[in-house]
Amino acid sequence: AKGIGVALCKAFAEAGAATVVVADINLDQAKHECREYSSTYDTRFIARHVNVASDASVAELIQWVETNVGPIDLFACNAGIMPHRSNPEMTGETAASGKFASDAEWKRVIYINTMQLVSVARYLIPRYLSRGRGFFLITASAAGFCPIGSVSYSVSKAAAVNFGEWLSVTYGNRGIDICLLCPQRTKTEMSRGFTGEQGAWLGRMIEPDEVASCCLDALKEGRIHCFP
Repeated sequence: AKGIGVALCKAFAEAGAATVVVADINLDQAKHECREYSSTYDTRFIARHVNVASDASVAELIQWVETNVGPIDLFACNAGIMPHRSNPEMTGETAASGKFASDAEWKRVIYINTMQLVSVARYLIPRYLSRGRGFFLITASAAGFCPIGSVSYSVSKAAAVNFGEWLSVTYGNRGIDICLLCPQRTKTEMSRGFTGEQGAWLGRMIEPDEVASCCLDALKEGRIHCFP
């Protein structure tokens, strides 16, 4: 419930969403955002806990929303992480000397950045198919197309892009719209430490609101790829 996630919630509210469920592993943070924006928009904001690395937690979230709020029109998979700062990918050791991160470190990135999408699809796609409609928004990354920086992050985001494209090819003609949000370097907690000269090679740093605005345009226009 920070950065791009908050910007997306605001954009959906401004676009007239009746209800926005803000789901986060940090429930207190989600509640804070809901309180802050409930007084600004007519939209109903609801905070829920979810651990996207847990298939059971994702299943519980989707079941709770469908039962207590109503059919999900759009599900935004926005949770994502970079490796820890001490990871050799982040210290430069992987690129410099071929020292790769441990399996545990790889699995942490892959489970949150990629496998959460499988969990959401597992419990959401059948519902969408039965209704003949639904939006599936995936916050991937420009790194999903340009393999630079952290290798585990780039690989996890490339997998996210491929998964989203597969969903589109497979279910696109059955009323399910997929949108792959692939922002460049954005001013969020994740980009801390990659500002100024250190991150200049990554290109212009953009604001989360720019990302959300571009995403909303892509959703309205039915574009699968969105490159803020």
